[in-house]
Amino acid sequence: MKKNKKKILIFGVIACIFSLILNIVNIQVHKISEPIVLEHYLEVSLHDEIDLSINYITNKRYSIKINSIYFPKYDLTFYDKNFQDTNSLKYYNSNTAVLNIRLNLDQQKEYEEMDNIILEDAVITYNNGLEQNIDIGKIIINNNKEKGLRSTMSSSSSTGFSKTVFELDNSIIINDITSKLYEETHNFVKMNLVTNDELDNTLVNISKETDKDKIMEIEDNYHNNQKDIECYPVDELQLPFQAYNTLSVNTNFEMLDNDCKYNVYDIRYTLHSTDENGNEGSQSLYNIRYSPYFTDKLVRQLVKKRGL
Repeated sequence: MKKNKKKILIFGVIACIFSLILNIVNIQVHKISEPIVLEHYLEVSLHDEIDLSINYITNKRYSIKINSIYFPKYDLTFYDKNFQDTNSLKYYNSNTAVLNIRLNLDQQKEYEEMDNIILEDAVITYNNGLEQNIDIGKIIINNNKEKGLRSTMSSSSSTGFSKTVFELDNSIIINDITSKLYEETHNFVKMNLVTNDELDNTLVNISKETDKDKIMEIEDNYHNNQKDIECYPVDELQLPFQAYNTLSVNTNFEMLDNDCKYNVYDIRYTLHSTDENGNEGSQSLYNIRYSPYFTDKLVRQLVKKRGL
């Protein structure tokens, strides 16, 4: 009996050691040599203070964080705001860091004279002293002065669909739709334009309603009667497009199964319009966003692609 207990104990110890060794081997096999910063295609507005959200992958057992990002072309440095969102996987952490820069008056005046500031080459510094020189994608800081439309509603969903409803004082004609990141996104950004839709007109009237129960009734009716909307590539839209009473712009981010699926997008498409008096205007569309939802398998695919 004692011999059997001894054998069981020995086998238990061996099993524990084997499991520990296997776990260590697994961790080493999946370990990445350095953090992976995703490619970002973003458009942000020029202000005295600018925030950037940057996504990156790290090994799970290492508490490494981004301290700053330096863009040498414009001598701009964004610093960590001490905010980081982390999604822990089996072997990796998928992180989002928020970084910030405050521009002085001289910088603001200098950049306001430029059409766009395009940030591509970056030096990233981490809290452990590591530095990386990377191509971050394309981050555009613009100082567009828009003469826009009055937005009644803007919403987006995790599925990539977004909707913006504009209330129109006059009839307008949409002449063109452009984006500074058109070449990078036109293959998977699709749209649809709708005017004078009965549901949208009802929603616009909610701003004139004061009774809370009535507001809830209008909102419930609106959402319950929404139909599936088919969207099309921007270059296939029938332009010019005339709109009156309301203009609903529906956008769908249909990501392709290629290398783009590893990237982060927060982009703007701009409506260029003329009203019935001949006045020209432009209005950016927001909430057109995509970021990958990482699993360990998807991270391994990205690691293989990056050769790490």
